[in-house]
Amino acid sequence: MPKGVIAALRSIAAVVGGYLIVAAGTILTFNVLVGQVTINSSSLQLMVGTIGAIISGLAGGGIAALVAPRLPFLHAAGVLILLAIDTASVLAKGPGPVWFDLAGSIILALAVLLGGWIIASRDRAFAVSAAV
Repeated sequence: MPKGVIAALRSIAAVVGGYLIVAAGTILTFNVLVGQVTINSSSLQLMVGTIGAIISGLAGGGIAALVAPRLPFLHAAGVLILLAIDTASVLAKGPGPVWFDLAGSIILALAVLLGGWIIASRDRAFAVSAAV
């Protein structure tokens, strides 16, 4: 297979794989660990749900950056396209206030970007130390 095709497939796999990690982590958090989190949830549920979302986002952004053939942070940012679609569906059918669902989505998006940035920075630092 030509290198360009492999790179394109890795790019797609990076973004989709990152999103799937985020989705699996949030499903595990909200359906198995804490249950459905709403504005009326207990403080413990809100805290555990937030921590689970942050870990899911960090993992998804990190995986997207690791799988990417190049430009790892950009691939992590690409996960946000799928998250935006997911957020739109939650807002369309969610019974809770819009600000609550948007706040959760923003936290998740920031965690995805941070996960991608950590991996991209690590790769950059490794490349500089290897060149020295």
